[in-house]
Amino acid sequence: MRYGPMETKTMTGTSGGTFSGLGTQQRLTKLDSAECIRLISPGGVGRVLLVGADGPEALPVNFVVIGGAVLFRTTPGGVLARLTGRRVGFEVDRIDAPMVSGWSVLLRGVVSRVTDRALAARVREAVRPWAGGSRDTCLRIEADRIEGRRVGPGEEHRR
Repeated sequence: MRYGPMETKTMTGTSGGTFSGLGTQQRLTKLDSAECIRLISPGGVGRVLLVGADGPEALPVNFVVIGGAVLFRTTPGGVLARLTGRRVGFEVDRIDAPMVSGWSVLLRGVVSRVTDRALAARVREAVRPWAGGSRDTCLRIEADRIEGRRVGPGEEHRR
């Protein structure tokens, strides 16, 4: 799979409203797959994206990245555990509203159950789900498509 080089576009910020009155030119940069993986590698909270019976859903999970794959824990027999073999999206973002900047990464891939005991133990050790209950089922999303964007002040405002 080949990902293109980083692309940069300029967009105009607004004064007032939801953009904190910066009124500067913001730069929108398309991120390559390596930068996307670097940004999400610390783990944290992301959203599994799927189309359920009632339409689109975004389910938050605590996750870790191991070997470029996203891994998380869930309940056995729950909504996420039933996704095994299905194609989903996974989104992570970081936003700095006062600076009108941030990034967003979207991965797409198929969900699989982690059956390797050593890897499952690593996931259980590394991921501490915020949600309660038994979350001993470990799942993996091996991305076949990764894309991301970063928005922030143009070069004239970086010092």
